[in-house]
Amino acid sequence: EIGLKIREDCFEPVTKEGVRKFLMLDLP
Repeated sequence: EIGLKIREDCFEPVTKEGVRKFLMLDLP
């Protein structure tokens, strides 16, 4: 959860779609 929060903070300026795509890639 912490990692997710950090990533969200880093992708704040990025669109939600971009964040979702990034997280999807990070997921196994």
